[in-house]
Formats: sequence, C-alpha cells, structure tokens
Amino acid sequence: MKFTFAILLASLSLSVAAEARYSSKRCWDNAKNTMEFNVCASTDYQIAKDKLERATKNVVTVLSAIKEDDYEKAGGRMVLESIKRSATTFETTIQDDCVMESEMIGGTGMSAEVLGCQTKATKKRTSKLNSLAKEYSDTE
Repeated sequence: MKFTFAILLASLSLSVAAEARYSSKRCWDNAKNTMEFNVCASTDYQIAKDKLERATKNVVTVLSAIKEDDYEKAGGRMVLESIKRSATTFETTIQDDCVMESEMIGGTGMSAEVLGCQTKATKKRTSKLNSLAKEYSDTE
C-alpha cells in the first residue's frame, strides 16, 4: 500500500514538474533586468523546494515501511532518522553556504546567484533522496 502511494505521488509530481519547467523557462526567456532575474531564480528555487519536499515524503514513506526484524535493510532505519534530523537544518545550511560562496557580495545580482546556488544544492539533495527511495523499495 505504501509503495503504491509512493508510485502515485511520483506520477502526480511528474505532471506538476513539466508545467513548472515550462513556466520557469518562459520566465528566464522574458527576463530583462535584475529584478526579473531574481523573480525567475526565486521561482526555480521554489520548484526545487517543492520537489525536495515530495522526495522527502516519499523516502520517509519507503523507509518507514522497513520492519524492525529486517536486518538486511537495517541501515535504512538509520538513514530515516538522519533524514528527519537534517531536514530541518538543510535550508538554512545551504543558504549560509551559498551566501559565503557568492562572488557578487552586495551586488544587484547576488540574490539570483544565491538562489541559483540554493536551487542546485536542493536538486542534488532531491536526487539523493530519490535514489535512496528507489534503493530501499527495489530490495523487497
């Protein structure tokens, strides 16, 4: 049942993701100034955050289904606890890291640059969580 829910959630997110990609591309194609670039960067980051939230829910569902006596998947229970702990600090940590790495400190393009960095880090984490969910759901 939980695995079926995970598949349904993934298929729904594909159609939402396709619409969001189209919207994001249209935003960047029409952006003409720094304020518009910042809006597009913010949109991309929000899309990435939404995907991360869905991926987190999916991997938590998959890992929560691991039975206590399943020693082959015992690592999954430890990963689950780590994911739960780190979810609350991830956004703050990447924001701090991206601000520190910015080459435009105080410049008008800094917001877009920081948001781009955050988007990239969020997509990377999403990919890792999706891989974990697949790994633990495939070993049934």
